This record gives sequence, C-alpha cells and structure tokens, in this order.
Amino acid sequence: MDKSCMPKVFTSHLSWYSSIVDSPKSTNNTQSSPSLIYSYDSGSHGFSAFLSADELEKLKMSPGFLSAYPDRPATVDTTHTPEFLSLNTYSGLWPASNYGENVIIGVIDSGVWPESESFKDDGMSPVPSRWKGKCEEGQEFNSSMCNSKLIGAKYFNKGVIAANHRITISMNSARDTAGHGTHTSSTACGNYVDGVSFFGYAKGTARGMDEAIHDGVDVISISMGFDGVPLYEDPIAIASFAAMEKGVLVSSSAGNEGPYLGTLHNGIPWVMTVAAGTIDRSFAGIVSLGKGKTITGWTLFPAAALVQDLTLIYNKTLSACNSSVLLSNAPGGIIICDNIGSLYTQVYEITGQGCEQQYLFQMNLKHPTILGTKPAPTVASYSSRGPSPSYPGVLKPDIMAPGSLVLAAYIPNNYAASIGDNGDVSLSFASPLAMGAGQIDPNQALDPGLIYDATPQDYVNLMCTMNFTQKQIMTITRSKSYDCSNPSADLNYPSFIALYDPNVSKATVKVFRRTVTNVGEGSATYKVKIVQPEGSTVTVLPKTLVFGKHMRNKPLV
Repeated sequence: MDKSCMPKVFTSHLSWYSSIVDSPKSTNNTQSSPSLIYSYDSGSHGFSAFLSADELEKLKMSPGFLSAYPDRPATVDTTHTPEFLSLNTYSGLWPASNYGENVIIGVIDSGVWPESESFKDDGMSPVPSRWKGKCEEGQEFNSSMCNSKLIGAKYFNKGVIAANHRITISMNSARDTAGHGTHTSSTACGNYVDGVSFFGYAKGTARGMDEAIHDGVDVISISMGFDGVPLYEDPIAIASFAAMEKGVLVSSSAGNEGPYLGTLHNGIPWVMTVAAGTIDRSFAGIVSLGKGKTITGWTLFPAAALVQDLTLIYNKTLSACNSSVLLSNAPGGIIICDNIGSLYTQVYEITGQGCEQQYLFQMNLKHPTILGTKPAPTVASYSSRGPSPSYPGVLKPDIMAPGSLVLAAYIPNNYAASIGDNGDVSLSFASPLAMGAGQIDPNQALDPGLIYDATPQDYVNLMCTMNFTQKQIMTITRSKSYDCSNPSADLNYPSFIALYDPNVSKATVKVFRRTVTNVGEGSATYKVKIVQPEGSTVTVLPKTLVFGKHMRNKPLV
C-alpha cells in the first residue's frame, strides 16, 4: 500500500488497513468474512488478509493500492567449524569484536528450543537498550525462558489458521517442533557448550522480518526462500529492502536444488545469498571384513550394525548405482558403488525402488572424527547454483560458508538421524555462518581493504531496467522518494557476470564500471591481479589504484 494515500481521518496505518479490509463484501459467497491477519510497517507497507477472489478485486479499487499476491509456502533449506574458519580466542575477529557483544541477530525459522545449553546466558552482557522486542508467551513457552542470550521470541501462525480453519496447530508458540530453527539459531549465535556431540561424533516469513526490523536487530538470518516469484511478490525481497535501508544485513540461503544451474532462490541483489560448502572434517565408520581387514569410510549412522554371510558385489555394470532396473536384477549381497554422482541418489536407487540388496556394514562402536579431509572447502553438491531466475544480471550466490556436517543444537523430542539418512547437512546451516566474500574468511573482515558500496537508489536504478511498473517498484521501496531518472543495470557490485549465447560464435564485449572505496587506514596502493576464465580476455583499468590519506573513492573499468 502507498501510505502517502492514507486519508487524514485515520490515526494510524492499522486503522486504515482495517477499514479497507472491512469494506468489500462478497456477492458470490454469503459466508465470506474478510479479516485482517497481520499489518506491516517496518519491512513493508501493507497487510495480509483472508479474502475471496471477489473481495480482492474490490479491494484493488482502494486508494493507495499497489499490489497483492497470494500466500505461498516457503522452501526450508535444510564444533570443528571455528577452527576451519581460523577463528580462535586469542587473535582475529572473535576477540577484536569482543565475540559479537551487543550484536542482535534475528533468525526467521521454525522456532527455538529455549532449554538447549546453546541458549544459556552464562557470561552474557545485559540486553542492548535499543532492543524493542519481547518474549511472547504461548503453548509450553513462557517469558521466563528468555534471557540475556535468547532475548526474545515470537511466533506467527495466524495466516495458516485463517487459510485452514480445521487445521490443528501442534505447537501454538515459538517452541520449535521441527528442529530446523533451533539448529540455525544456535549456529548463528549459540553459546559455548562443553562436550557437544552428535551420537558420539565430534512459517510467517514477512511478519517475522517486519517484526525483526522493528525490534532493532543488526543481522537477519533466514534459511528459506520462495521459488519462481518476481522480486515484487517475494516477501523476503520486499522486507530485506527495508532492512538494507536501515543498515541491517540480511543473510539468506541459496537453496538445496543443486547441482543444477539456475536453481537458487533468494537471488535478491540487496541480500547476501550464501552457498553451502564442505569443511575438512568427516565422521568415520569402519567396515570390518574377514581375516581382520578393515576399511574406513564416512557415516553418520548413530549405532553399530552387523551384517554376516553376504557377498560383496562389485560389477562395473552396476557400480554407478544409478539404475533401479539394473540393481533389481542383481544377485543378493552388498553392492559396492563407485564414488561418482550423488550419494543420496545411489542410496535412493538401492533402497527406495524395491531392491533387495543390503547397504549396511559392520561398523566399529568407536566413531572416529577425521580432520584434514581433502579437498576442502568445495561447493556442496546439493547447494543451488546461479544465475538467479529472479534477476540473472547479478552473480549469485555471493559467498560460500560451511553448510555440510555442521554440528549445532537440536530439539530433544524428535529424531536427528535414521537409517539411510546421513544427517541434516542442508544449506540452511551455511547462512547463519556467513560473512566475508568468496569462501568466507572472517578474520579478513577486520581489514577488507576495498569495498564496493551501493545505496538504496542504486538498487532502484537497477530495478528501473527490469521492466517493472512504478507500482511494482513501490511495492518494494514503499516510498515515492526514489525515481527512475538514471536507470542502470551496471550495479556497483563486487562480482561480475557476462551472459552470452553459446550458439553465437561472434565475440561478445562486456564493459563493467565500478567505484571502489578504500576503508583501510591512511594511504594505500592496490595493484590488479587477473585470473581470467578460459576463453576470455579480461582487462582492468587503471592497473594501479593509489589512495591518499583523504582519497576514499576511485573508479575502475
């Protein structure tokens, strides 16, 4: 909604929205009862309501109406890590930032398990005075469960209830019953927990973001996204624009649909989109064969298994383990698969298609943790790839962070692993860890050198090249103070993407213009070093950038 169109008779946007929702009366459905569910004022300007199609058409005639889109389901992207990131207690980012003291992180997810050791407030400083949030009470969740670590919790399920009157809500509070939110929040901001291990091994998205911005968070971590929607219908894109205006960093996951190109969601130019990477740690399982021979592999199976008197079968016709037809005709025994393709696909083909072969091994009760696994880091096979369907002109993902085999808190009343499952290693756990550029290097954030800065108007200039209407742009910006007088697809961004037609043999020339800002202390000189893609020629001008004490910005091409 365009708030500048609010009639003066209304004292607040909430009363205006309530009047708008109450005004349309459906002529086709006598049982219809339009109702206001949530209103938004920080992340976006508008409201959510339960309306019939006829009521929606009437509402579109209201003064100030900009756009409407239906409620959509969001896709949830589902110990040694600090050492792998070179974080330690005596030097670097941790002690320099006083371990993130006074930083407030808002996590939009499935909830939290407040009793977890990760959310104890031992050693925590008082809650920052700028915090405006609260600890919302509900089913099995009271205000005393928040503390100086878990400083607030809210839940948003009115939309689900309004759309599904007969639905039974299993937990009508911020308590996590899925485990995903507890895992991501403890990854992003959990406290130290001694002896943490894994079996002995070392929905209301828009409202949630609106509340997080209002409550005064510094960082929003969101491990879910909306697929196949334009930016002006994406609640995360709309709310994160407001967060960006207020200096709040939004870190979001790229998705779990890899390794295919163009599958990521949250390819929002003003959001930090995070890919999932591996770390140099694996959890071993030991296969004990006859005559004392053992083979060490990796597993997260939480117990020992005993398989006897079965034949080991290695057949090149079967070893790709990617055809249930071939595997179903194989003799009984243990199929040995080649280490190619997706492990999950191989397990599915063997166990999910009615095949009779066993896929279990005798494993030692001792589950050693192996450090130094190579290569690492690498992009996880499941991590969604760019370019972004919502706008391919900005290279996404932005960075890669550990997303596989990340150990963190989990709810105690739900299973954490099962037979045939290698644990929850999804991309969600990369987003809470993200900071930096490329593969994350947190300590380098202390001295980033050159940065590529962009203002809200720069992002509007980009949207002005996307064939968006004025109303669609205003749905995101919530303001008429921005204009399209200087449209530009050349965003001042730290990455570059040149799209070309592979069927055209003629050379393609792409010119990028950037302005870099020196954030180092005093004078500085930077020299260009080029590593160019195969088949391409890259030229950067000037080849040397010299900054004086009072010279901060320099253009380059």
